[in-house]
Amino acid sequence: LKGPQGALYGRNAIAGVINLTTKRPTKEFGADFKAGFSSGETSDLFAALSGPLGSDKVLARLTVKHHDTDGMIDNTFNGDPLDHDENTKATLRMLFEATEKLTFDLRGSYFKQDTGALWFSAADVLGTTGGRTTESMAKLKPSQNEPGFTDRKVKDVSLTAEYAADFGTFTSITA
Repeated sequence: LKGPQGALYGRNAIAGVINLTTKRPTKEFGADFKAGFSSGETSDLFAALSGPLGSDKVLARLTVKHHDTDGMIDNTFNGDPLDHDENTKATLRMLFEATEKLTFDLRGSYFKQDTGALWFSAADVLGTTGGRTTESMAKLKPSQNEPGFTDRKVKDVSLTAEYAADFGTFTSITA
């Protein structure tokens, strides 16, 4: 993008921005489902529904993704996995065409995560590793009575309103 990225995307965007956006809701009903399984007792599920709500002036897209893994590192103290991770994210995007010139784009998401923590750090926390995992460090076995964890919920909502005037487009972004 060219122009005042800092005004829209923050002060660190002064050199440019790669703007990734979610899929738009569609005017035809559509559904998608994906499932994956891998090592560490890992499963990933994804589902999406998209289509009009009553008329083609109001479109919606709902997605849900669930990730669950026992991880690959076991705690030698109690046998529980250290790097387990279970998270779910749901997103809803609604487009409303009020008039030919005025549109609204409402987006919301909810993210819930319950995860463990790795027993080492890639950063030089204690001033002993230089920020790298050394050969001797890689041979260590984790043994913690109460390892770290993360339990969080993140909610966000944004509304973009656009009005296409004859001489330009006015955009309001509220989040």
